[in-house]
Amino acid sequence: MNTQDYYVQLTGWTEERAYWSQVAAWHGMFDDDIADIVREVKTAQLTLTHDFWDGDSFTERYFLGTVFAIMPSGKYYTPWACSNVDHVEAAQDTAFWDDLTRALESAGFWLENGEGDPCDLFVCRHFDADNYHLVSDLPDDPEGLIAFISDSQDSEALREYVTDDNECGAYFVLIQDGDYLAVWGIEGFVPYTHKHLYRVL
Repeated sequence: MNTQDYYVQLTGWTEERAYWSQVAAWHGMFDDDIADIVREVKTAQLTLTHDFWDGDSFTERYFLGTVFAIMPSGKYYTPWACSNVDHVEAAQDTAFWDDLTRALESAGFWLENGEGDPCDLFVCRHFDADNYHLVSDLPDDPEGLIAFISDSQDSEALREYVTDDNECGAYFVLIQDGDYLAVWGIEGFVPYTHKHLYRVL
């Protein structure tokens, strides 16, 4: 079901043309709020997660807030339980969601509801090792997916394995299925947040 069909079913409004005229009138009305959200996401520290359901891949996520704080209506509703929202509120939410989704996608992100609580909203993007240029850029890593290697013998073995011409002193390593998925090196042995990352794999 596409967005239009969803909200027509949601509101029970049989005059589709009138409803989508309302939605069109609200497009662009939340541009300032959406621009603030995109700026917030671009500067936020995302959380790295191992997504086994999406081809055993890595995803970065950022908790944006709840629908109660983000959506114009400040309400949560479904097609089968929507007595708490009127046609105008639904039209505002539709326009806001479409515009926000489009703005985030143009910046390389997508928006999704939480798995445990559908009222939670998360901004996500696929993992890309080239997104990180400083130690401070690395994502939050509560699952311990990125290892820091600073022991001289381990660093030397890794340096030979990845053929690091920079001869970095220590490394951040992301491993998947027992193999190196991404490796970043730093100068010296202390991972100060201002240090540059050198992508070596």
